[in-house]
Amino acid sequence: MIATAFIQHLPKLSLHERCLLHELAGYDCGTLNASRVADLIGRRYREDWNAGEIYDQAAAEVEWLDKNGGGIIPFSSREYPELLREIYDPPFALCYRGRRPDSKAPYAALVGTRRPNGRGARSAYELARDLARFNVSVVSGLARGIDRQAHEGCIDGGGVTVAVLGSGVSEVGPASSRPTAERLIATGGALFSEYSVFTQPRRYHFPMRNRIISGMSRCCVIVQAPRRSGALITADYALEQGREVFVHADCFQTGVGDGGFALHEDGARAINSAGELMEEWKSQWEYSPRTLPEEQLP
Repeated sequence: MIATAFIQHLPKLSLHERCLLHELAGYDCGTLNASRVADLIGRRYREDWNAGEIYDQAAAEVEWLDKNGGGIIPFSSREYPELLREIYDPPFALCYRGRRPDSKAPYAALVGTRRPNGRGARSAYELARDLARFNVSVVSGLARGIDRQAHEGCIDGGGVTVAVLGSGVSEVGPASSRPTAERLIATGGALFSEYSVFTQPRRYHFPMRNRIISGMSRCCVIVQAPRRSGALITADYALEQGREVFVHADCFQTGVGDGGFALHEDGARAINSAGELMEEWKSQWEYSPRTLPEEQLP
């Protein structure tokens, strides 16, 4: 893991170059310098960094992950999420805390505004809960509002949910989402981040992390979002990545749902329930719903 964490810190390298260093340098990463990196990647590389300092930082991150039930998944690993590997700009590595999820599991992204009305919050919770009962895992961003309701609904439905952060996995925020993060981990889910373990959140991190939320998922559902919502960035990424975008039909009312309604007018299919989404999936992918007593089915 130290080699992966070390290479994750090196500046101004492409995904291909990081993977090449990971393959060629391996456990000797602590001896790298800019000149050696240039030799290995086959181009000029003039960057000022100290290999010893980066190695110590990587070692501290790996120690933290070991103590807190986490790890790092490099792009070359079989455990790297399969669909994420296919996008235009996948991250070189994913740091995680919790249980390393099944790379082949069916995921659905559920996102929306941080300030939903009561209908939006309820719809996010119920949709995620019912998807969990169909054995579909939910991916979201752990933000207050729709994201957090989606995580909570999936957990209460007996499912596994993944949160993708705009910070390192040691820096969970907002503070009000930390109980959900701990509950998520305790029930078999995980926190994911492309950023190194101790990275502080930055505003520009969040639009970038949205490509991972959609990239891991077979589809993206905008539950409730106004026209300038960050959730619409996730929808844009999903469309670029060839994912189908859905909107929750029950959340068009009032200005807080205008962004979702605009997507619907542009062609996004409106759904009201997990069952409707599963009918769409049946024509495209195989999935295995959990066997539940009839009274528990959505």
